[in-house]
Formats: sequence, structure tokens, C-alpha cells
Amino acid sequence: MYRILTTTMKTALAAGIVGLATLTATYAEPAKPVALPEAETERVVGLTTRDRTEIAFVVRAHISALSNRNADVLFHMAEPDFRAKFKDASHMLRILSILQGPFTVAADIRLDGLNAVDQAMPVQHVYVNDGKGRQWWAALRLKKTEAGAWHIHDWLIIPAPGELV
Repeated sequence: MYRILTTTMKTALAAGIVGLATLTATYAEPAKPVALPEAETERVVGLTTRDRTEIAFVVRAHISALSNRNADVLFHMAEPDFRAKFKDASHMLRILSILQGPFTVAADIRLDGLNAVDQAMPVQHVYVNDGKGRQWWAALRLKKTEAGAWHIHDWLIIPAPGELV
């Protein structure tokens, strides 16, 4: 299921990303690599297949941890500086549940495209369906640490624009 969304709109939304999450994940060899449409691959020049795979992992793991209310996974994926802003894992879960509400009820996660206007901070576009049938579109901007781990730098979550095709 795809939505019609102009590149201009995606770029405008990605430029207005807000948030404060800083999450990381360690790399685990995936069962199969994440494939991007050819048009998207050209726009993410400079990102390796491993980078794209790790980005997909970080995004899916973050949304899954929120929807499953897994405070420990969410907390341990976070950068130490971000973790320091919270009393403990459950405090972090409560705050991120408020800031990223649709992710807490995610029933379906679909990665849409990876946009690398700024190659240092690519934006992963995601569609999320909640348990009540509402659809959300999210743009999560990621940043790679000096140690080589990707983390979510900031985000934008809105009701899914466009029409179902």
C-alpha cells in the first residue's frame, strides 16, 4: 500500500523535523538486506548497504520498543547523553510515549523511503498503522556516531498525508 506524496512535500516535512530522541543500536547481521527502489538508491549515494540496513534496524527497533512498552530496550538503545536526561528507563518510556504517541500503538510498520539530502543525516520515512486503523507518516532523521552506530536524532510524526493507491 503506497500513498501519493510529492517529493517537495517530503522534503518540506523532513526539513521541519522536531524532536529530541537520540537512539542507537548495535549491528546484528540481518536475515536479508533492506532493498531500496532504484530512484531512492540514487538519492542515498554515500550510504552503504550496511548503513541502510542499520538505519532500518534502528527505526524498527525503536518503534517496536515503544509499541511493546519495552523500557529497557528503549533505554539501552539510547545514547548515554540522552539517557542522562531521564531518571530511569520507565521515565524515558513515559516521556517518549507522549512525544511519539502513534508509535506506542503501532500495529504495522512500513519503511517508505530513505532520503539523504544531507548525507550526514539521512531521513527515513515510515508509515505506521495504529490499532484503531489510523495511519501516520513519520520522518526520522538519523545521525551516525563516531563509533559508527546510527541513532535517531529527531523526528516528525503527522497523520498520513495523500491518498491510498
